[in-house]
Amino acid sequence: LENHSEFEVHLYPNPSNGIFMLSMEGLKNNQIELSVTDLTGKPIFTQLCAPSSNNLLVPIDISSAEEGVYFVRINDGKIVSKPIIISHD
Repeated sequence: LENHSEFEVHLYPNPSNGIFMLSMEGLKNNQIELSVTDLTGKPIFTQLCAPSSNNLLVPIDISSAEEGVYFVRINDGKIVSKPIIISHD
């Protein structure tokens, strides 16, 4: 059996005021598509990244978004989705 290791994704801080860091480790692809979507799936942020190593740190600013739950979607051939909570307290 092949070992399909997933890459690790961390979002911090979470909850956030809309400015947060996306940390990825164990990436296998040299082109990664990032997006942040609202609960309806509408993208409010997209970015293509070309990591130079298998680790990547990306600052994301969606501080103009309304409060609520959003999903950070990372596609490197496999899709990983993580929730981020935006709170303007």
